[in-house]
Amino acid sequence: MLRCDVGYGPHGNRRLEIPFQPTDQSLHRMLRTGAEAVERDGGTVDDEAGHEVYTCNLTHVDARAKGGLLPSTQLVHCTDVGVLDNTSSRMTDSIMMPMRTSRTLVIAHTLLTSAILSAQPAIEWQKCLGGSSTEYLNALSKATNGGYLVAGWTTSSNGDVSGHHGGTFPPYDAWVVKLDATSTIEWQKCLGGTNEERANAIAGTSDGGCLMAGFSWSNDGDVTGNSGVDAWVVRLGPAGGLVAQYCLGGLSGDIGRAIQETPDGGFVLAGSTASSDGDLSGNHGNGDGWIVKLDADAVIQWQHCLGGSAYDALWSVQQTSDGGYVVAGHSYSNDGDVIGQHGGKDAWVLRLNSTGAIQWQNCMGGSGEDEFTTALETLDGGFILVGSTGSNDGDVTFLHADTLTDAWVVKLNAVGDLQWQRSLGGSSGDFANSVHQTSDGGYIIAGSTGSNDGDVSGLHEGSTGPSDAWVVKLDAVGALEWQKCLGGTYGETANAIEAVGDGRYVLAGGTMSNDGDVTGNHGAVDGWVVKLGPAEVGVEEEPKSLFTLTPNPTSSIITITMPASPSVQEMLLLDATGRTIMAKPTTSHAGYLTVDLAGQESGVYLVQLRFADGTRAVERVVKE
Repeated sequence: MLRCDVGYGPHGNRRLEIPFQPTDQSLHRMLRTGAEAVERDGGTVDDEAGHEVYTCNLTHVDARAKGGLLPSTQLVHCTDVGVLDNTSSRMTDSIMMPMRTSRTLVIAHTLLTSAILSAQPAIEWQKCLGGSSTEYLNALSKATNGGYLVAGWTTSSNGDVSGHHGGTFPPYDAWVVKLDATSTIEWQKCLGGTNEERANAIAGTSDGGCLMAGFSWSNDGDVTGNSGVDAWVVRLGPAGGLVAQYCLGGLSGDIGRAIQETPDGGFVLAGSTASSDGDLSGNHGNGDGWIVKLDADAVIQWQHCLGGSAYDALWSVQQTSDGGYVVAGHSYSNDGDVIGQHGGKDAWVLRLNSTGAIQWQNCMGGSGEDEFTTALETLDGGFILVGSTGSNDGDVTFLHADTLTDAWVVKLNAVGDLQWQRSLGGSSGDFANSVHQTSDGGYIIAGSTGSNDGDVSGLHEGSTGPSDAWVVKLDAVGALEWQKCLGGTYGETANAIEAVGDGRYVLAGGTMSNDGDVTGNHGAVDGWVVKLGPAEVGVEEEPKSLFTLTPNPTSSIITITMPASPSVQEMLLLDATGRTIMAKPTTSHAGYLTVDLAGQESGVYLVQLRFADGTRAVERVVKE
């Protein structure tokens, strides 16, 4: 789908800007919602549904003047044209999109504020993995020879698990499982010794095998060269055979949390360290984030301790398109490599060059506890980050529960500047653990939720304290397209997600249930893998009466008159980029709410109300 942003044209007319992406091949097939955008040779016509349509003439504009749009961008000036994007109801008088100048654009005219978009994918298959004891999956990767690789840990020696190494304190083995495309187990491998090992990351390799990263306390079984508690990397072949293992670290404790094969045949590892000896140098204090680059023979090419005098850690690493790296995690420091700490625990992201030197870093969050779990480069050269936030100030707007956490999504540009951020959740604890950019330019996010309000609906509530795996689809500027709770009555989480093509997604985590969406649980806790099909997108008539904004346009204060039912939980004011610039709870207001726009720039804004039943409605307001 195309993502549309409302702004003002050069003559004060409203306009919709559609950033061009390589996947935007069929602009004439924009949306079908009763109104239809079509491409024709000219003239004013009616579409098959009888809607009146208008011909729009194209005018070339300088892409450099439009904030980095592609040189092929054209400006389409239209009269009284309505366009629905894939997240909300918006009207506009012109739209910006790439198109041949010999064409005209015809857009169906319809009033769209009475409709809301709905979408939710169905489960294609789900698989419980484990034995009669406890298993948990931390990581997922598409295998280069087809199917999926999942990794975590196990304490079982039956069911799906064989080859456990035993041990008494505690008996954890790292565990890697290869599934085919339909969830059948191709092979599984227990890795470790008589002490404790866990896998935190998995990455497919070019030879059809994989790299596993985590930590080890053992120095027997599969493990050699351990100096205490070391970061541990294992290379497996295409059939799951042990090719090599590497203990990395020093004497004081080291953990691997993310790994990626690099084009030179080596790999990059990120995690945390308390050591300043062995393979490490440059530790700043109590604990640092650690990144280490190794060649194909596991010889260390370079390593860097990242942090300050307090505790810092990395949870994510990705090699970027220019050969550098983006890493993310958290920081308690405000010295050393860390600048701009907000207090307490901040989410922390760093851009490194090809040898690991810092190009820029950004502490993000507020006065609460904030953390990034995943950072990825995006198609526009910026970065998308997810994690959790307990703040409601600083970089964070609208935390849903003051004493708990929200899932947090942050979009940065190429130099680390904040473009938009979004807190996701409800009145209980919510977390985001993994993100991928989708082919439509949006984002798919996986984590967990204990909420059943706010952004969340469909929680599988149970007597042990509800927690579901939670999947959220956002568009390119962070607007919620759909969300889905997955699980049963006893608690689930999703720790990793992959987009696998055709609008389908695979996620991995853990489950304690054997009901609801879950079947085949082997014991106490199983690893859980779920494949979701494409979302069935449609438009439903809005069941509630629309709210009104007066006066509109306005120079300062607007009054929002709200429906009596269902109750309104919050009001969000969004700017033309979709960034939340104001959030107000509305539970204490009876029937109306006033909002002062005096401090905002002139332009078009969106007022969004979120209702207690999980739906929302949007109206446009013009600030003069």
